[in-house]
Amino acid sequence: MASRVVLVVDPDPATARKVRGALQGVALDVRSASTFADGRDAASEPGLAVALCALSLPGGSGYELARVLR
Repeated sequence: MASRVVLVVDPDPATARKVRGALQGVALDVRSASTFADGRDAASEPGLAVALCALSLPGGSGYELARVLR
């Protein structure tokens, strides 16, 4: 079975680390990105199940990224 990917997109490294730490160990592959463009690119990799995005990102908003990923 392919791993389910959770993508955490947040420009604050400390916040991204905390969220990744909370999610790791629950049989998920947790990845992170810090900008709109990096989040969009990371989401194109296979297995994405869910993306958690900050509202304000360098290069766009979390709302815009959610629309793109949808």
